[in-house]
Amino acid sequence: MRTHIQILAWIYLILGGVTALRGVLGVFVTPVIEGVILASAGVEPSASNPLTTIDALFVYAAYLFICIGIAAILAGWGLLKRRQWGRILAIVVSVLCLPLGIYGLIVLLWPGAAREFS
Repeated sequence: MRTHIQILAWIYLILGGVTALRGVLGVFVTPVIEGVILASAGVEPSASNPLTTIDALFVYAAYLFICIGIAAILAGWGLLKRRQWGRILAIVVSVLCLPLGIYGLIVLLWPGAAREFS
């Protein structure tokens, strides 16, 4: 069980960093892409432009990626340090990110896993 928890911790640390980085890039790159598209079309940016609304949705999604990435990094660190809050946070992140979350839920909710954090 100890090995599975360490593997899961490192997966959360790495994927959390990648997810947060993707969010940071999205925050900075999306407005640039919108500006290039509007400039090439000869259109001034305005609130009534549908592209501006879509741009805002992408930026909000990027902020969501940043939050999930930070939560995953914290969960990975908590799992490595065998902290109870790390296990709880990892369960929450596992529910939010289902492909990885299935493995995380199996490892963290296994009957012997709770003893590793006490």
